[in-house]
Amino acid sequence: MNSQIQTDCWFLFCLMWLLSWSCAVIADAPEAKQMSESGPAIESQAVNQSENSQGTTEQSLFHVRIVQSKEEAANTEARERSTSQHEQEDLKAQIRSADAAEKQVVLTGWAVTFSAIGILGLLGTIWLTRSSVQQAARSADAANANAASLISAERAYVKMSILDPGVQWRNDDRQFYVQVEVKNFGRTPATVTDTRVYASIREHGDLLPTEFPYPPRGEEARHTGFLVPGEDFSFEKHFPMAKSSPRQDSSKRLWIFGHVDYIALGNRYRFGFARLYEPVLDGGKRNIMTVTEGRYDFDRERKSD
Repeated sequence: MNSQIQTDCWFLFCLMWLLSWSCAVIADAPEAKQMSESGPAIESQAVNQSENSQGTTEQSLFHVRIVQSKEEAANTEARERSTSQHEQEDLKAQIRSADAAEKQVVLTGWAVTFSAIGILGLLGTIWLTRSSVQQAARSADAANANAASLISAERAYVKMSILDPGVQWRNDDRQFYVQVEVKNFGRTPATVTDTRVYASIREHGDLLPTEFPYPPRGEEARHTGFLVPGEDFSFEKHFPMAKSSPRQDSSKRLWIFGHVDYIALGNRYRFGFARLYEPVLDGGKRNIMTVTEGRYDFDRERKSD
């Protein structure tokens, strides 16, 4: 907002400066007009000088008798006529030059005015174009936000969860397994491209990293499929116990974590989860808990595999 206000102030300043400059140029026109009006004064002065010359000549003729021949008198008259003619032509030339200068100043003033109007129009066009571009950008952002909101409301949401009762033991606690369910809770179909479930025994108080510590893939089975809204599939995941069971060693804690990759409305997503086994809950409805420490449960867009 502050940037737009500064731009508008700068635009108004340019307009005022151009208008002031145009008025200053047009105001210079009277000086040329005064030059042209001085022409008659020059002509009057030349006429007065001619009359004074004639008066002096007549006065000199009155007081001094000069005897000239007819040829000399004719030559003198011709010279005076030629001089007077040259003076009149020079005066007319000066008047024409002053008139031309006045017209040129007026034309220049109009040209500057029209140029200023053209520049103002160009600046106005640029300002309107900028406003249109900004409005188009805001409209595009709003359209993108609406599209994103529509996709979020309509797309598929595939979730992976461990079915009750959770961790189930076999062979004197030397092996356990979990039943995993993958279900589409969204409003459009989804394509499941990969699933991974793994378990890790850690010291009590040692949190699971948010980047789940999966081992190399090896021959682990991939569970994939196409799920319409409300559809699901399930599978069992078995784990051997390489260490002492958390049921016998209270300093150990069993973590179960995994994720499911899927495609919804052309975009790729990953849902992840982590659960913590609690031996004291064995025999009840569910012996695993959602972990509140750390950000283990997520559903986010996946940029790359």
